[in-house]
Amino acid sequence: MLSTTAAATSSSRRPTARAVRAATPPIAALRADLLRQRRFRVEQLQRLDTHAARDRKLSTDQRLDEVTIVLQAAANSVLANIDAALDRIDRGTYGTCQRCDTAIPLERLRTLPMIPLCMPCQHDREQTTTPTRQEQEV
Repeated sequence: MLSTTAAATSSSRRPTARAVRAATPPIAALRADLLRQRRFRVEQLQRLDTHAARDRKLSTDQRLDEVTIVLQAAANSVLANIDAALDRIDRGTYGTCQRCDTAIPLERLRTLPMIPLCMPCQHDREQTTTPTRQEQEV
């Protein structure tokens, strides 16, 4: 029989990544969503490239070029995050925080399917500059 302290400790413990993976049949749906988002970003980058080339011929407005560059950088950043999430799915580590190795809640994954961190680690990351394991590998 568990003591009151042991029961409180075990009930407050966050689930392991293995437990979440075993309990998350919607990974196929999340993967499909990531693939849709990836297609959108690739198409967005193609449109930005097309418009940028056309605009360079028609205009010398440097501000327009700067806006295009910022949009391209943002789309490339999101695309990299999507590709990293798809890679985590392929490796079997999707749904696991890249910093603390605990499970990322399914609701968070449904909202931000490319997210690599649980809420506490995301909060810590925003407060500090400690890189994730993925960032350290790059």
